[in-house]
Amino acid sequence: MNTGTRNIRTEHAPERLAALLAAAPAGWPYGERVRRLCAALAGAPYRRAPLGGGPGQPEAFTAALDAFDCVTFCETVMALARSADAAEFLDRLRLIRYSSGRVTWEARRHYLSRWLADNAAEGRLALLRHPAGKAPRVWTRRLAVVAGLPPETAGVCGWPKRALAPFREAVRDGDVAGFISTRRGLDYFHVGVLLVEAGGPVLVHAARSAGGVVRTPLAAFLAAHRMSGVTLARPWPELPRPAEPDGGTA
Repeated sequence: MNTGTRNIRTEHAPERLAALLAAAPAGWPYGERVRRLCAALAGAPYRRAPLGGGPGQPEAFTAALDAFDCVTFCETVMALARSADAAEFLDRLRLIRYSSGRVTWEARRHYLSRWLADNAAEGRLALLRHPAGKAPRVWTRRLAVVAGLPPETAGVCGWPKRALAPFREAVRDGDVAGFISTRRGLDYFHVGVLLVEAGGPVLVHAARSAGGVVRTPLAAFLAAHRMSGVTLARPWPELPRPAEPDGGTA
């Protein structure tokens, strides 16, 4: 795969990257790789605005693996779990983060609504459908909290908390949950990766309040936070589903 980073200033730690790829080998199912990566990254510190930069400034393509905010954690896990080597990881991360893969501050997907919509349009994500076939709710948001970007209007799709119960059996390891903000001018206030556990889905996320990457039962997170709703998405929807347990008789 062509990394497209030959003439781009790239910041990453090769040894750390190699160790993470070794912890979740290529050829394993995507969900299992995500599970291994979440374990390897547990406790990594939270870093506010880890990408830095600003309008008109040269943009460094940063693949930080030692500290994260909620978005960089999700996109890093998503890229790592779909890559066989460092070059493929850097390429996937660049395409997830930047419109058309152009490494500029202006092309960075600053709002999660844009991040989700663009990656869905380009085949890297698919919004989960309601198990009962219900249509998602659409909230209209006027986005105006990123200094240097002109205000824009976005349609944010998801489900109110009360409508999430049917998804309990539908989510899979590695699915992404975005939490829709009630704050004026903002689309989402947080995002994380889901793992399926016996007691229900668990959110793995880089949380500022906890100081780093932690695991939180999804039900507890929903109960603790005010939100308009939740968007659920599946990375790399073209990948085959995990094999179902054999229910046949001997």
